[in-house]
Amino acid sequence: MTGQEEMLKLAQVHLEAELRMDLDGVLATLVPDPVYVLWDGRRVEGMDAVRSYYTRMFERVFPRLVSVDASGLWVGEASVVAEGPVTMRDPGGGTATYTQVSVIPFRDGLIEGERVYPSLDFARLLDDAFQGWPGE
Repeated sequence: MTGQEEMLKLAQVHLEAELRMDLDGVLATLVPDPVYVLWDGRRVEGMDAVRSYYTRMFERVFPRLVSVDASGLWVGEASVVAEGPVTMRDPGGGTATYTQVSVIPFRDGLIEGERVYPSLDFARLLDDAFQGWPGE
């Protein structure tokens, strides 16, 4: 398998763990010192902070998740870019579909973190979920 194929496979393993809300599975795909850059510019640095980030996501965002289409994948020399629609349940019981792009850099065969770029309306939903969270 080439380095690009290995990155793509690990990115898919990471996404599948996210969709199962498998915190240990997600963290197992990361370097020991991951860095996430969120939609509002906040940086989530280190394994403990990333664990807290995913705990918040799994409690407040993922239960509303209906579907993710990550079929838009591009592989570069040291990163994978994932783009696609994310469908969420809204508080009124309907659904809404948003777009998100994630840049997933790699280092030493593991995911170094993510840079998360949601559409503006999806960013508002995420902002609500992260009110009062450290770093705000």
